[in-house]
Amino acid sequence: MNWKFKIIVFLSGIFSNLLRFFPLLFISAMFMIIGIVGDNSCKDVGIIVFILYLLAAVFEWARVYKIAFNQMDDSEVFNMFKDININTENGNIEQELLLDGISFEVNTKIRDTAFFISEEEAGLEYSFDCCFHRNNFRGENIAPSICINHIATSVKNIEDLTGEHFEVKTVDEAQEREDSFYVYEHEPLENYRLTIVEVRDNRIHIKCVGTAIIDGYAQPYETAPFELDCWIPIISCKEDWKKFGL
Repeated sequence: MNWKFKIIVFLSGIFSNLLRFFPLLFISAMFMIIGIVGDNSCKDVGIIVFILYLLAAVFEWARVYKIAFNQMDDSEVFNMFKDININTENGNIEQELLLDGISFEVNTKIRDTAFFISEEEAGLEYSFDCCFHRNNFRGENIAPSICINHIATSVKNIEDLTGEHFEVKTVDEAQEREDSFYVYEHEPLENYRLTIVEVRDNRIHIKCVGTAIIDGYAQPYETAPFELDCWIPIISCKEDWKKFGL
């Protein structure tokens, strides 16, 4: 991955933030119009707000950009940012699980889908559950789910979870952690890699890629690749459910 990729990522992120902070641009335009029509001091205020608008877009993205490239190599950053675009505003992206090529929509209307955070002495600890709407899979109508248990970090603020990643490489490790994937019944995952892409508006964008055991009774057990890409609610206390009408 070369410098051109890094420039593209940086510029595309700034463009996304320019749209995200659009209310500041609107306020700036209003002051400038008032300044042109009447009070000249309003024009100066409009210019100041416009400068703040540009700085907010640049510095916020620079923070995310720095975290990503400091904690991951270029190929991981590419995978992290390749699907980020202006449609991610307020979490409005396609919410899906791909299981062996079959798509399942994330069910965000129930409390069984959430990103749980707790404050520990060393830093934040998180876990998440995701449930999915039914779809046909290998001749059966199923509603899969995934459970990833507590992961400790040294991060103190929720926003700084951006760029964090976690990996489980073996079935034994997943079994010890009690991480599970449900297709026909709960089974440990064979492996997975989890990345936290972005935190915004009380939601978190996660990507999780790995291999699920879909039939633990088969000899040998049967697996299928999966890829999860979604925004889910952040829950740090029971009152947080009210933010999402749950």
